[in-house]
Amino acid sequence: MARSCRCFGLVLCLLIGLPLSQVCAQTSDDFTTGVRLYQDGEYSNAAKALDAATQADPQLESAWYFLGMARYKLQEYPQALAAFEKSLALAPTRPGTRLMIGRLYEVTEAYEQAAQVYQDELRFRRGKDVLPVLCAIGRSLYLAKRPADALAPLQKVIAEDPRYVEVAYYLGLCHHALGKYETAVECFKSALETMDQWRTEARRRDMLQAQASGGQLTPEQQRLLGETREKLAQDYGRAEEFGTELRLWPALNLALGESQLALGNWTMARNAYRKAMDPEQGGTPSDPEATTRVARAYFYDARSLFVDEGMLLQAVGVLDEAIAQCKGPSKGESRAALEVNPNFAPAHIVLGEIYLFQAQTYVTRADLGVISHTCEEALAEFQAALKSDPSNVTALSNAAQCLLLLDRPAEARTLLDQALALEPKNAGLHAQMAQVLLAQEDANAAMAEAQTALSLDKRNVSALNTAGRIYMYYREDLAEAIQHYSEAIEADPRNWETYANLGLAFFQMESWHRARREFQRALDLIPTATIANTAQQQAYLYYLIARTYHQAGMYEQEIAALNDALGRYPSHLDTLRQLAMAYEGLKEYRAAEQVLTDALELSSGLQDDADINLQLGAMYEAEGRPHEAVVAYTAALQADPNSLTAQRALERLRGQ
Repeated sequence: MARSCRCFGLVLCLLIGLPLSQVCAQTSDDFTTGVRLYQDGEYSNAAKALDAATQADPQLESAWYFLGMARYKLQEYPQALAAFEKSLALAPTRPGTRLMIGRLYEVTEAYEQAAQVYQDELRFRRGKDVLPVLCAIGRSLYLAKRPADALAPLQKVIAEDPRYVEVAYYLGLCHHALGKYETAVECFKSALETMDQWRTEARRRDMLQAQASGGQLTPEQQRLLGETREKLAQDYGRAEEFGTELRLWPALNLALGESQLALGNWTMARNAYRKAMDPEQGGTPSDPEATTRVARAYFYDARSLFVDEGMLLQAVGVLDEAIAQCKGPSKGESRAALEVNPNFAPAHIVLGEIYLFQAQTYVTRADLGVISHTCEEALAEFQAALKSDPSNVTALSNAAQCLLLLDRPAEARTLLDQALALEPKNAGLHAQMAQVLLAQEDANAAMAEAQTALSLDKRNVSALNTAGRIYMYYREDLAEAIQHYSEAIEADPRNWETYANLGLAFFQMESWHRARREFQRALDLIPTATIANTAQQQAYLYYLIARTYHQAGMYEQEIAALNDALGRYPSHLDTLRQLAMAYEGLKEYRAAEQVLTDALELSSGLQDDADINLQLGAMYEAEGRPHEAVVAYTAALQADPNSLTAQRALERLRGQ
């Protein structure tokens, strides 16, 4: 380095007539000043001094390195990269520079390039101070969506330094990404324990330093201060870096919350999210991100209460708390996410998901203090999210789901096209598109989308069900339909709709016992709360069960099932007409007549009138009451003058 300074100085002396010693002194002063300013956190002034040093001596590699560091701290990333690349060119085997170049690749999300640069850095370390490099390799591989590959380097670090908090954090993230949620929780808790220990030691140091500034320390306390500072540097330096420089302590709490959420530990998840807002743990009170996650944990808790335990009234109260976390009203000093930031897209998404769940689950009952919402209200929330974040795939998908429920499949398809352009390998989006295309009666295109979804995720329940329906209703391949439904049940044994679909396939095969078994399984999975929106679904399943009894000639069981159906959906004409057929099967014609008379009272129009009177006429004929049969067929013909069945029946009766 001294030789390069002398060479550069000789040229400069010839050009501007300065003594060589004066040029080298100026270079040394700029470099020393720049490094001191950098260490003091005065990055802008440091960059000026170091820039001067590199101009005075372009071969001064360390000046380029620290210039890159100052530019990095100033977030002037292109200039920082240029400085580091110059440093690397001057000293290609010196460790440290590639580590920073990799960091800059991470800033631009070039994670694979970063991992490669870190691997090169590891070779030049020659076994010395390798832990930060292994941490960087693991981090970049995780960010490159290669969590399995990231485990080995991260585990090497944690085996040697269990207090390396950043490594424990990314190790937990890798396990979470791999579905090992309990292991992830252990990693996050270990990291948080280290952070708590660091905070305790840092508080002791700060207290002793405050006393020392007033000259109040005894010799014993002075010794304790020195030991505490040394312990912090040696044992908790990584924790301090994680908390004060990387500022990832709140992210660590959020990550713990996500793993607890995945395990169904709703209360623990909420507690972790709330700690992410604790100022003593680097958090910001009423942070909308953390508050929204608290709301989501309440939502999942409520959904579990209803779906898994059938406790709808309890779920309603938990949902109200979730809504309050999203939009208010605030309680105490905390503020709802949308009160802090009215345009915060994630909060609008969670609120929309809550509204959609309510719309599909229960109705408003003012007398019970129960307020539900509609698909239209849910859609409005997703649209608000898209206004703030037009490329939010979750909002696009949820809005498409609402539109499909509102019988607007063309609009749903447009949104899903946008979502798939952003995430073409998202199995859930392809499965959702298959549903939309099937709603548009494009079975071939729907099957193609379902198969794409299954190629990406062979256990996608929605895609399996859609493919099953296509095989059953459009391709008349019941064996394939049953295979797909069976795979869907294996993937999610609690999805009642799959059992209903499987039952319908067995029904078409005229396998009445197996069909009835699957319908009953579906029925067992549907919650039965009074205010639930599941009454019609239950009624439909009882109706299907009844039809299997009818086909087997088990009329008394059929009547019991149909009455169960009517208890939940009294105005369902198909159920009433099926009940009449069951009574007729038992030759209890007066009861059948009464049921059909009740059905006429509920008729929605002339076509219903015609169909019911035709059934009445046939029943009267079977009973041996031709005059009443003529009256019924005449009424059917009046309701539908084109009814060939009524015309032929009247002609037959006149000829008798």
